Amino acid sequence: MYLAQTASGADLLSTKDDPGPYRVPGAFLGEAQTFLPPVWSGFYIGAHVGGVSGLSDVTDSFEYHYDPTAKNDFKLSGTLAGVQAGYMVDTGGLVFGIEAALGHMNMGGDLTDDDLRGPGDTIPRIGATYAFSGDLYGELTGRIGVASDDVLLYLKGGRAFLETRFNADYEGENWTTLGGCYAGGCPGVPQNRSVFSFEDSDTLYGWTVGGGLEFALSDLMTARIEYQHYDFGSISYDYYGEYQIIGGGQSQLRGKLDADVTFDVVKLGINYKIQSDRRVLH
Repeated sequence: MYLAQTASGADLLSTKDDPGPYRVPGAFLGEAQTFLPPVWSGFYIGAHVGGVSGLSDVTDSFEYHYDPTAKNDFKLSGTLAGVQAGYMVDTGGLVFGIEAALGHMNMGGDLTDDDLRGPGDTIPRIGATYAFSGDLYGELTGRIGVASDDVLLYLKGGRAFLETRFNADYEGENWTTLGGCYAGGCPGVPQNRSVFSFEDSDTLYGWTVGGGLEFALSDLMTARIEYQHYDFGSISYDYYGEYQIIGGGQSQLRGKLDADVTFDVVKLGINYKIQSDRRVLH
């Protein structure tokens, strides 16, 4: 009689499609409830942290004595932190959904090139220091993956934006540093190089693609590790500056600067499901 009642209760909680009971890993018999295999469907919210490594290619075309073009690249590095929210649908092994993320990128890099010269110059005429930094970033991505018990292997991709700041500082030769006025230089005139400084802040829009592994820690909590590549195109602006030379005269610098921005990120994250889809076997 007791055995028959037990079997009847189990039949009410299972279907022919159920793959069988699932038990929270590490739990001892009698110490935890038993769940059906996890269902990844539903809304979730979470947070993430990570490290950034990237590259900025700089093309600087300017007029100063001649018309040189400087091409350089420098490394970008730093950290990031943010929050994410999304919705997933589990079709029975194939999982797909959408996710939005917003955070702060504490990253940047700089480069100094003291050897900028025009055609025919035997000595550098001007030097430059370039610096790039990131700030607020966000993304909207689609996710698709394959789930096996408590593990989800997924790919993701979509659009992203990044608030940036780019600085360019220059120091150039002028008639005082080159011994102008007349043979022997200009007595009493300080030999100061001409200095210029430009800054551009912009919001860059680009794309991102990546993938990762997500692990179910319980019926409501998951943890993940993922990799993403970002490409934000380039920051581009025209500049013009004047420098009044002590003792008379003026230096002028004009040009156009393009800086491509790409980087790679490794993130660690945790998510909390707003509602559990697991059913409990008593």
